Amino acid sequence: MSAAARSVFAFGLYLAGGGAVLLFAPELACRVLGLPAADTFWVRMNGMFFAILAYYCFRAAREERREFMAWSVWPRASTIVFMAVFVAMGLVGPVVLLFGAVDALAALWTARALKRGVRRTAPEGSNVAGLA
Repeated sequence: MSAAARSVFAFGLYLAGGGAVLLFAPELACRVLGLPAADTFWVRMNGMFFAILAYYCFRAAREERREFMAWSVWPRASTIVFMAVFVAMGLVGPVVLLFGAVDALAALWTARALKRGVRRTAPEGSNVAGLA
């Protein structure tokens, strides 16, 4: 497994763990995030989405789908921006910035691994990773 694939697989583990908590212990997730746990349906539904995204990450990593890995970098890196806006709007406490930071750091790990892999395997001047 390449370094980029390992980074995406590790991110999949993070998503799967978070998804499990959201699906099976939504009240705990709400307490940690400082949110009311009155209606946990939406929390559980997000857990389902986390689990589905985790599956995509696992498959992409195992099959070395570099396109998926590259496509995932910018959306994952942008998570911290969304979290910061939610905090600024008073919708949630600053603890969510930790999750945004994990997403951004994981995206950086993937981007760097993809660029290193391109330098090692691609002809000079090519943009196989899609990270121009």
